[in-house]
Amino acid sequence: MRPTAERCFKPNLLCVVPPFSTNCPPAGAAYLLGYLKANRCHEFDFIDLRLGAPKAYSPTFNYTGIFAEAWVFDIPDLPLVLDLLHRVRNGEPLEWRRTPAFDRYCVERGISSKYLLSYLTALDHYFAAVFAQLDHIDFIGFSTWTTNFLTTLMAAAHLKRRRHPPFIVAGGPQVTASPSSAQFGLQSGLFDVVALSEGEETLLALYNSFSPGRGAPQGVPGTMWLDSATGQFCEAERALLRIAALPAPSFAEMHFEAYQEDEGDRTIPFQLSRGCTDKCEFCSEWVFWRRFRPDEPAEAVEKIKQLQKDYGANFIIFSDSLLNGVPKRLTAFAEQLLRAQVDIRWAGFMRAQMDEPTARLLARAGCHDVFVGIESFSDETLELMNKRRTKAQNVAAVEAFLQAEIGVTAGFVPGFPGDTRESFMRSAMVLRDLQDQFPGRLEIHVEPFLVQPNAPLYHKLDEMGLSARQWDEAYLDTAPEFRNISGSVLCAVEGPSQGIERLGRHNMVRTIKTDEPIRKDYAFENGAEESLSIHAFAFDHLTAGWHLGRKKSASGHTYAVLLTEGETAELKSLQDDDPLTGPAASDVTPILERVEAAHIVPPSRVEPRVVRSVFRRGLEEGCTYAVSPFVVVRRMGSNPRRQVLIVNVATVRHVKRSAATGVLLSFLEEQPRSERELRQHARHLGWGDRHVSRAVADLLETGTVVVCQAPDTVLTTGSRVEDGSVAEGLTQSADASVEQGAEPLLFVRPSHGIS
Repeated sequence: MRPTAERCFKPNLLCVVPPFSTNCPPAGAAYLLGYLKANRCHEFDFIDLRLGAPKAYSPTFNYTGIFAEAWVFDIPDLPLVLDLLHRVRNGEPLEWRRTPAFDRYCVERGISSKYLLSYLTALDHYFAAVFAQLDHIDFIGFSTWTTNFLTTLMAAAHLKRRRHPPFIVAGGPQVTASPSSAQFGLQSGLFDVVALSEGEETLLALYNSFSPGRGAPQGVPGTMWLDSATGQFCEAERALLRIAALPAPSFAEMHFEAYQEDEGDRTIPFQLSRGCTDKCEFCSEWVFWRRFRPDEPAEAVEKIKQLQKDYGANFIIFSDSLLNGVPKRLTAFAEQLLRAQVDIRWAGFMRAQMDEPTARLLARAGCHDVFVGIESFSDETLELMNKRRTKAQNVAAVEAFLQAEIGVTAGFVPGFPGDTRESFMRSAMVLRDLQDQFPGRLEIHVEPFLVQPNAPLYHKLDEMGLSARQWDEAYLDTAPEFRNISGSVLCAVEGPSQGIERLGRHNMVRTIKTDEPIRKDYAFENGAEESLSIHAFAFDHLTAGWHLGRKKSASGHTYAVLLTEGETAELKSLQDDDPLTGPAASDVTPILERVEAAHIVPPSRVEPRVVRSVFRRGLEEGCTYAVSPFVVVRRMGSNPRRQVLIVNVATVRHVKRSAATGVLLSFLEEQPRSERELRQHARHLGWGDRHVSRAVADLLETGTVVVCQAPDTVLTTGSRVEDGSVAEGLTQSADASVEQGAEPLLFVRPSHGIS
């Protein structure tokens, strides 16, 4: 079947897979896409599979064991990874099943084996359903971090079993920090190449070296590969980019509005620098970026002004490891924002190096909130961490920000080896005093001590009084063909401040991080299951008489329907009768069929919709429009003059529009349409061309409608960027007979708590 225009992706993709919740477009993918286009390579699309799935952080592992074990964050769900790789190697079905090793892992980790099996099975169905709609993929890049490494392997396994499998690149912090992760992907054949550290130049070079149907390019700087002749893992280093020469990120290939959860905000990520001036013992991020590289303040401000113009951005989350790595540069940046009269709010990560006059300058320049890596208020512990800060400096910095009315989230680390219980308790009391001094303005982010494979501390565990524990032989025996890699992966560490002591300190801080009763879910700190259940609906009140009912479908995607008060009560009553397993399908299906039939844009219980997006703020000649895959629409009553209710399921934001707009959306729901087709259809509504244009522009601005084809983004196959020029390629229009598909790529680090 020929793909429709809404699904007609380019054959080269960048992709991110769940789990991981997000509150702004991914920085890594945006910088990769911006760099490619600045070098005249316009041949990539992007797909973020997190947007269509229920939010989750780390369903496959917890950050602390049920007996307070301190896991090593190399591959914390290694038994699951080995299970998958063994099945891939032996050509077995990809469907998950419970085995003795699977059940043992779940019991030891305090995870329900039934839940984990359900989660992995649904995600497997989700990948199958999405990739079935992407007919032609030549080249795909995945961004990996610890929480989505297993699921990236799952996605790659589906793609590698195609008749014509794509070339797969994996990048990001996980495969860079964890050599074992990169090696598993390469040795299993699920990754063709691994991109190490920053990926812009590396991605472009790999794409230029890649040829469909041939072997993976070897020796590209910035990569790891499995040498085809020797069977050895090899690496080649690449020189670092100058940030001043880095183009602005591009969000044009993304479902931009599906990330915008906060009413009134249009949030984007941005980098003022890469790297960190500190070299904390427990941190691997500064190792990833290798050295601190800032942008020029004037250049950064010009890029921000362009992003405001292109995307309507009014809030920036700086993804820098350290915004104030060079305080004078941050001051110059703030002054440049004020001189240029750039009206924008922003947030970012900072070290505890701040005075009140500078903080007030930052506030005037739009600084709204900051994440400060305090970690401890003990001078001795800070020295062990190599933080280059003192208790007095930490207190002064927090006070300076708060007095300037900049919100502060303070990172705090329970369980660092060498930090005594007495010193930790004193630190906790300092936090308590600061909260009393600034009520409601200081948040605490608990970051239990973790051993990460690329952190300096990992290589001197004995020196820190820690002893490492290997994974049990029974787990390693599930995939003996990968023993050459799995045998060196550490499982946990034991020693001072670990175990029950670490857990106790964690709970101590949790009691002072909020004035509300302690919640039973641990969210980021200990890992968390999904936000939605496969058995029961969660209900969100939207407006008088209307609710959004959401649950996870059997196909792994978020299923959502708009409900009246009566329909909501009807479903709640069924769920209350059987809260553990949910209502029987025979009871709930007739209700859902009736509710779906009342929608103008209904949801699908069968599979997720996949729609290409080319972000545009306004109308342009030659564009083709489609309804966003994350939108449901329903009339607010039987009277045809009544309004329609529109909800973006990814953000749970809603708007009301006229009934005539609903007619336009119903026409678009049938298939993608050009503006000319929309104008012709709307004439029987009495709308003139200007009325249609205003309506479509409004639907674009709210994310209800997306551009799925634009005249300047024709689909291209076979082109390469060589020596700064674009080689001749074969272009296909949206209705061309060449079937195409795609998935997106990200080499990006996760955020650590800015919200």
